[in-house]
Amino acid sequence: LLQKTKKLLTQHLSDTLAANISPILQPLAGIHLHSDLYREIAANTDIKYIYIFGSLGLFIIIIACLNFINLAIAQAAKRMNEIGIRKANGASVKSLLIQYLGEAFMLIIVATLIAVVLASLALPFVNNILATQLSFHWNHNTTLIIGLLILVVTVGLATGIYPAIMLATFKPLQIIKNKSLASSHFIFRKTMVVLQFFITTFLIIAALVSNKQLHYIQNKKLGFDKDQVVIIPFNDPATAKHVDAIKEQLKQIPGVESISASGNTVGGSDYGIPAHIVGIPKDQQPQMRCLVVDEDFLGTYKMQLASGRGFSTEMPSDSSAYLINEEAASQLGLKNPVDQLMEMPAIGRKAGPIIGVVRNFNFKSLHEKISPLYFMIQRGWFTEFSVRIKTGQISNTLAQIKSKWSSIEPTYPFTYTFLDETFSNMYHSETRTASLVRIFSFLAIFIACLGLFGLFAHVALQRTKEIGIRKVLGASVPGIVALLSKEFIGLICIATLFAFPVSWWAMNKWLQNFAYRTPVEWWVFLIAGMIAIFIALVTISFQAIKAAIANPVKSLRTE
Repeated sequence: LLQKTKKLLTQHLSDTLAANISPILQPLAGIHLHSDLYREIAANTDIKYIYIFGSLGLFIIIIACLNFINLAIAQAAKRMNEIGIRKANGASVKSLLIQYLGEAFMLIIVATLIAVVLASLALPFVNNILATQLSFHWNHNTTLIIGLLILVVTVGLATGIYPAIMLATFKPLQIIKNKSLASSHFIFRKTMVVLQFFITTFLIIAALVSNKQLHYIQNKKLGFDKDQVVIIPFNDPATAKHVDAIKEQLKQIPGVESISASGNTVGGSDYGIPAHIVGIPKDQQPQMRCLVVDEDFLGTYKMQLASGRGFSTEMPSDSSAYLINEEAASQLGLKNPVDQLMEMPAIGRKAGPIIGVVRNFNFKSLHEKISPLYFMIQRGWFTEFSVRIKTGQISNTLAQIKSKWSSIEPTYPFTYTFLDETFSNMYHSETRTASLVRIFSFLAIFIACLGLFGLFAHVALQRTKEIGIRKVLGASVPGIVALLSKEFIGLICIATLFAFPVSWWAMNKWLQNFAYRTPVEWWVFLIAGMIAIFIALVTISFQAIKAAIANPVKSLRTE
C-alpha cells in the first residue's frame, strides 16, 4: 500500500511537491499509546505510563512476597518440634514439601479472592483517577482470568518455595541440639528487609519528584497570562465575516476586559501551512507553527513584543503582514527580522513584511521546547473568540455573554472553555501518575511496616531472656530500646543508600520527557531517607518499648 501511495503521488503531483511528501502508515489502534508525531491530530498518551503503572503494581507484589517469606522463616521456629515428630514417624521430604507449599497456596488463593472483591469495590475510585472506564467482565475476558491464575501460581511459588524447602529439609538432630532455625537464616531475612525498604524508599523519592515536577509545570510562567481567559468557539462561517461587530457588542458587557478573534489559540491546534522568508533557501528554514489572529490577540493574552510592533486596526496593510516569535528569528539567523518579507505560496497569499517579533512563550505543553511560530491575519479562518474577563466577575459576565449569543449565532448553542483548564488537561497523564505513585507509595510503606512489625516482634521474643538479664544488671529502658532498634535502623539506612542512585537515574530518565523540568535536588533524597527511617522507628518502637519495660522476673522465666 505504501509503495502504491508513493506511485500515486508521483503520477498526480509535480516532481518537486511529490519529493517533499513522505507518506507513512500506522495502525489505528496503536496511535493512542505509540504515536508521537509533530502536530499530532489529537492529544494521546504514551505506552511508558502503562509500564510505570505496571511496575508500581509489581513493586507492591514483591514487597508483599518478601514479607511473606520473612515472616514464614520467623515463624518456622515454632514448627521445629512438629517437623521433628513428623520426620521421626516416617514423613518424607516430598510430603512435607507438598504440605507447606499447599499451605502457602491456600493463603494466596484466599488473599486473591479478597483482592478481587476489594478491586471491584475500588474500581470506581481507580476509574476516577485514570479518567477511564475499566470493568470486570469475567465471562468474556479470558486474559483477565488467565492472568489472575498465572499471578496466583507465580506468587505462590515465589513466596512458598523457599520456606517449604527450608522446613522440609530440616534435620531433627538440629532440634535436639536446640539450634534455632530462624537464626540460621537471619542473614537472608536481613536481605529481605533491605530489599523491602529499598523499594519503599524508591517509591517515596518517585512520589516527591513527580509532585515537584507537576507543581513546576502547573506554575511555570508561560510567557502569557492564561488566567481569566475564556475561549468561545463559533461554528457558523457567517460569524467570521462579522467578528468586528460582534466584538464591539461583547465589549459593552462591563465584565469583559478585552476580546480577540482567532482561528486557533495557544494550547490548541495550529495550521501546518508552510511560510518562507524571501531570500533564504527553503532547506535552511525551520518548520513553523502558525497562529491566525486579529489585531487584539497580543493584548488579550498579554504577550510582549521583543521588537517592532503588533497588528493594528489603523494599518490596513497589516492584513498581509506577519509577526514571528524570537525562536523563529533565532533559527532563521535573523538579528533584525523586521521588514523581511514572508510568503505563503501554498494558499496564494502574497509576500508581506514581518512587522514585529513576539517574545517567546510556550505555545504547547512543557513536554516540547518552544518552537518557531508566526502570526498572520486571515479573517475568513476565524473560529473562536478569546475573552479576558475581569477578576471576580466570571459568572455574571458569562451569563450576559450567553444572553447575547442567541442573537450572534442562533443556530448553535453557547459553549466555552477556560484557557487555564485547557493547559491543565495537557498534564492529565502526569497528574494521574503522581496520584498513583502517592497511593502505591502509601501501600508499599504500609505493607513494609507490617512485615517489619512482625519480624521485630519475633526478634524481641527470641531475646526475652537477654533483655531480662540486661535489666537485672542495670540496663535502662532507652538503652534496651536503642539496642533492639539499631540493627534494623542500620538495615533501613543501607536500603536508602542503595535506593538513592537508582532513584536518581530513574527520575532523571522520566524527567527527560519534559523539555522544561525541575532538577532532582539533594534534599529530595534527604527527606525520603528521613521518612523511611522515621517510619521504621515508629513501627518498631512499640515492640521495643514493650520488651524493654517488661518485668525482668517474667523475662527470665520465659522458655
